[in-house]
Amino acid sequence: MHKKRSTKYTTRFILPALALLALLLVASVGIALATGAVGTAAGFEDDDGNLAPDPADINFDWNSFAPTTWMGTAPYRQSDALVSGWTFKGIEDAQATTSDTAFAGGVKQDDSCPTVNTGKAPNKDDLKRIYLATKVVGGHTYLMLSWVRIPQNTTSPSAHIGFEFNKGTDGACGGSSDGLVKRVAGDMLIVYDFEGGATDTPVITLRRWVTSGTCEVGSKSPPCWGPATNLSALGFAEAKVNTFGSVDDAIAPSPTESLGTNEFGEAGIDLTDAGVFTAGTCESFGTAFGVSRSSGNSGTAQMKDLVGPADFTLANCGTVIIRKVTDPSGDTTTSFSYSTDATTDNGNSVSDFSLKDGESNTINNVDPGTGLNVTEADPGPDYKLTDIDCSASDSTVSYSTDTTTRAVTFDIAATETLDCTFTNTLQR
Repeated sequence: MHKKRSTKYTTRFILPALALLALLLVASVGIALATGAVGTAAGFEDDDGNLAPDPADINFDWNSFAPTTWMGTAPYRQSDALVSGWTFKGIEDAQATTSDTAFAGGVKQDDSCPTVNTGKAPNKDDLKRIYLATKVVGGHTYLMLSWVRIPQNTTSPSAHIGFEFNKGTDGACGGSSDGLVKRVAGDMLIVYDFEGGATDTPVITLRRWVTSGTCEVGSKSPPCWGPATNLSALGFAEAKVNTFGSVDDAIAPSPTESLGTNEFGEAGIDLTDAGVFTAGTCESFGTAFGVSRSSGNSGTAQMKDLVGPADFTLANCGTVIIRKVTDPSGDTTTSFSYSTDATTDNGNSVSDFSLKDGESNTINNVDPGTGLNVTEADPGPDYKLTDIDCSASDSTVSYSTDTTTRAVTFDIAATETLDCTFTNTLQR
């Protein structure tokens, strides 16, 4: 005669075993239990190790940008998109070939305007693509980044990827630097270090280019990369690698691509909390590139595979566009003058400008502010301003127009764009 199993036995042994099994199943299929604090605040699933939006979570991930259009010639195409306020950039790279863009042997992360040539990267350092995305949410500038590499030939390959963001104010390096720009004070380097184990958590660190002060490498003197800040330890960044199996990439240049274990990594960063962007201060980066590295040591790591560079605007500044139309159209001789009290790059005045029919003027890096205006000088007696038609990139941009004072008055915040067309009608 069989004894009836006691409730006490079931509670003590069976239920804990089932709970452990459930956790193992979650880990094996890569289901994130919850998005971290950075991704939650930004509204982006930045640390689940996959690209698929999860309806049970935030429901916005890399595949939310699909479908995307890749422009240029393979294998160096690029893709741009704007979805739900997120600005996206995809940069493609050659793979598993000796014609791949690479840094010259011995080039270190601290080397400015280094030599770029061709070469085949080691398996773990051979990148297919990098993805970048940025958005301002609640006054904080967020950066999402990810990398895709070729199939791996070991079970626990490490990944050391540098993402460099340049202001580009001093122009191109020229020579053999293949499109890289000259570094200036404040340029930013974000390093993604993953040691390769299934339970390892990637570490995200930040460095700024300095022209005076302390270098990360003690034997160096400025200009150099300054000391590293561990954003992961401070809670300003979170990251994940797909150590649990394959994931689908719907924004790849080809139809949806299946990425195997350890072929994809992502991270989310709060650049405002990290001190890169501060309230009321305009900061702007215009280009970006990715590079695989031999190790996690920034100063002495050798740079391997190069992805990019490419134009990518990472900023907490606004943009104002003024366009001119005449009625009747076609007056290419009359100039209409404009002035503005908006400032750029932390307080720099904007020079007065003139436009003819069909012309436009873009004011970049506008400092966030309220009650700003752009005003047209009196066009009389030949012309009269009859209309000011504006559109904004975001519903939070507030503006009003007045044809009597010939002005548009507006409030603008980081990454927002105001686009206005001034129409003047011929009077005689």
